[in-house]
Amino acid sequence: MASTKEVVKVGRVELQGFTTKVFEAAGMSSENAGLAARALVNADARGVESHGVARLAVYLDRIDKGGSSGTALPFVSKEHGAIAVVDGNNALGLVSGYFGMNKAIELATQFGIGAVSVKNSGHFGPAAEYARLGAEKSCIAISTTNVNTSMAPWGGIDPLLGNNPIALAAPTSHHPFVLDMALSTVARGKIRLADARGEDIPLGWGLDSKGVPTTNPREALEGLITPLGGPKGSALAMAVDVLCALLSGSPTSPEVRSQAIQDQPQHVSHFFLAIYVPAFVEMKQFLGDIDSMLEKIRKSTPAANVNKIYAPGDIELEAEESANKNGISLQVSTWNAMKDKSNKYGIELPALIA
Repeated sequence: MASTKEVVKVGRVELQGFTTKVFEAAGMSSENAGLAARALVNADARGVESHGVARLAVYLDRIDKGGSSGTALPFVSKEHGAIAVVDGNNALGLVSGYFGMNKAIELATQFGIGAVSVKNSGHFGPAAEYARLGAEKSCIAISTTNVNTSMAPWGGIDPLLGNNPIALAAPTSHHPFVLDMALSTVARGKIRLADARGEDIPLGWGLDSKGVPTTNPREALEGLITPLGGPKGSALAMAVDVLCALLSGSPTSPEVRSQAIQDQPQHVSHFFLAIYVPAFVEMKQFLGDIDSMLEKIRKSTPAANVNKIYAPGDIELEAEESANKNGISLQVSTWNAMKDKSNKYGIELPALIA
């Protein structure tokens, strides 16, 4: 396929401002618009453009067409000791995600651990965004969600599993340890980006509708993505549905609607866990130990043709430092979608960086 890699650059602050204003124009409160914008722009700044403002248009279209509510607020429907169930109330998952993790952190600081399930939500964007909240509050935090189906159980071709991501973050003396992984060989959003760029995908990323491996991103999007590690990724996707859907009394991935069905609720569910480190061990000791562990990993001997060993979160930190200094790169297709929303809502686009 012919490649179309054209990009534009905008400042992070300016992109945050534009995205917030557009969400406000769509009916969201200033607070929730700011949170939704923060999740998307943070993803772009950290190099995870598949979950950044490339998705802005679909969130706005869902509000416009009634599939998601721009004004609804999540609420706690059940609470017992260190656990809570949150009803997302069909608010954007970007809003329910912050609400759910903040509730888990609140419970963890009181009980040492906090577990929160969220039902009646939508696509919540980058899983790491919410786990990072816990790391900022002296917690080890886990954030996960179910999504609509895009994978088959290992060995099959029926799409019964969601590419349900898992994120775990932990505090360090510097930037947090941040694991954020899809349960497919690669996130479906990266296949969408390859399709938008007109690029082939590596063999092994996806299967066509007949279960045959393909390098064509469109065929993979219309077919299946492959589970990470074969049966391991397949089983982990099921485990996430146990935590997110079954624990909150929600539909599992086969009944979760695609974000692209814009006039109906998605019925996505999430699960958040926060572990308050000082309840288990002195914070000073924990920070010293995790710093030492990660430093050993970074200083370990690289294999052939490898220049540097990274700990989880390091690559995203480098991307974020570059974005803060040089601006955020956006695909032209994303910029054009922003233009459409700028015209619709009368919000001025951010200035481009030459």
